[in-house]
Parts: sequence; C-alpha cells; structure tokens
Amino acid sequence: MPCVKIALVGSAPSSVQKAPYGDTSWRIWSCSPGAYPFVKRCDAHFEVHPWELDKPWFSPDYVKWLAQQPAVYMIEPVPQLPNSIAYPKDEMLLRFAPYSAAFMTSSLSWMFALAITQGATEIGLWGVDMAAQDEWLWQKPGCLFWIAHARHL
Repeated sequence: MPCVKIALVGSAPSSVQKAPYGDTSWRIWSCSPGAYPFVKRCDAHFEVHPWELDKPWFSPDYVKWLAQQPAVYMIEPVPQLPNSIAYPKDEMLLRFAPYSAAFMTSSLSWMFALAITQGATEIGLWGVDMAAQDEWLWQKPGCLFWIAHARHL
C-alpha cells in the first residue's frame, strides 16, 4: 500500500513556514487567508467560509492567490474561481455519522475528514496552534477529535 502523506497547514506563525513544502512526498493542503502569504506550495486550499467578498479577509490579493491554486475546496464553487470544487460535505457527514457534525468545528476538521477518506497514511499539522480564544474554546475540541480518530484508524 503506498504511503499517502498529507500536510494540513493553518496560519499559526509558529510553524506555518516549517511545513514540508520542499518534500514532494507530502501533499500540501492549506486553509486560512492568514496562511497564504507563507504557503510555498499548495496542492489544495480549503476555503469553507461563506464567499462574501465584502469581508476584509477576502482581500483582492487573497482572491488572486486562490485563483492560482490547483484546487480550492469550498462549500459551493464560485465563478470567480474556476478551480473551485464543491467540498463533499454531505458525504463526509454521512460517512462519519453520528458524531461528525458535532466535531466539524473548523476548516481543519473538514480537511481531516477528507484526508482520511482519501487514504492518508500520515497526516501532519503545521501552522496549527489552536491558541486564540475562538480556536481554544470551539475549534480545538474538533481538531483533537479528528487527531484521535485518525490515530485510531
């Protein structure tokens, strides 16, 4: 069985730049407008937030960067990004039921679920500290659930 290594890259400054960008044995999956200036290589980016171009995090530079990526997973594809792909949300929720919906608390949760279904034999985290209050209170439990679930598999 071939080794499938997927690096999940967030935006935490402590390690976002340390992801294995130069090692082509890793697929690089990134998320967050805060990560894009540091991501040196990206196989897929996850932008699962509502597509609201009036929000400050959807800067023209970020949107331009998204358009240059080979794949952008979104809840719904948008015409501005011909490389956008509908994230298989319903499939993931069914596959990992009954608990999955409660633990889909961040982009990383959705990334973990897809990595597992794509046969990842190794999942690494870079740029993921879960240190901000919103992350700590709400997103970290989901991230820990998916780490535990992936390790169990």
